[in-house]
Amino acid sequence: MNVNSDDSDYYTDSDHSIHNSFYSDSSESDFFIESDHTDTEISNNNHTCTHYNVLCKFISPCCNKYYSCRHCHNDNENHEIDRYSIKNVICNVCSIIQPISNKCINCNTTFGTYFCSKCNFIDTPNESKNYYHCDHCNICRVGNSTQFFHCTECNCCLHIKLKDNHICKKNALHDDCCICLENLFFSTKMSIKLVCGHFIHSNCLQTYISNNKSTCPLCRKTIFTDEVLHNYITHIDNLIKNNPLTDDYITYKNIKCNDCEKISENILFHPYGMKCSHCGGYNTSSS
Repeated sequence: MNVNSDDSDYYTDSDHSIHNSFYSDSSESDFFIESDHTDTEISNNNHTCTHYNVLCKFISPCCNKYYSCRHCHNDNENHEIDRYSIKNVICNVCSIIQPISNKCINCNTTFGTYFCSKCNFIDTPNESKNYYHCDHCNICRVGNSTQFFHCTECNCCLHIKLKDNHICKKNALHDDCCICLENLFFSTKMSIKLVCGHFIHSNCLQTYISNNKSTCPLCRKTIFTDEVLHNYITHIDNLIKNNPLTDDYITYKNIKCNDCEKISENILFHPYGMKCSHCGGYNTSSS
């Protein structure tokens, strides 16, 4: 499932939303975050914002500089801004400094069609993007509030399809991506929830899989489900069938399955894999 914040769609930060599973129709392997960035660059005086479509700049309380969004600030400074402490903005049209809102008190310019006074977020999203504020996450997320729910155990917003139908992990998204080490909760990149319950950036996962990886980098559970998993197992079955070992190399081992966590005894060893006698998978190792 995808998730994003005001910076992404399913599981990101203030504007997160959620999408369909990247690997299968399984309700346990869905994207959780997607980028909420616009495709065009918005010029704000001498500064170009590539994140949001806004007609004002906020005055950062930490360094007293003008920036179009918190990402622009964090990308250009050696510290991160506290979005909740922002008090004032400057209009891009008339240059009047004023309390933060979505409309200029002097020239009536609308700074953005979406404004959240709770987390000081302003944007004019395209027609395909909506925002909602989650009081539990304390940020805005990409999507329609009716399509998501906040899981108190995972401590993040999930697609409604996952309600009562997912593996909970405490503070699941409040961690770094195990591939690129970027914080997942505040990331603007789309993330995906694996069957095991761990989250990872979807682009990182695609790169990971392209390098012939098939298990979660954290817990080593298989990341494939349903038809994809069936095809993967069938592929290994055929490789073993078509590449039999000679008598000199035939040995039998006791193995443990990383998926079902059961022990199988006297399993034929093969370089392509050793099949679990319980679940039929190849995510095994010698016990």
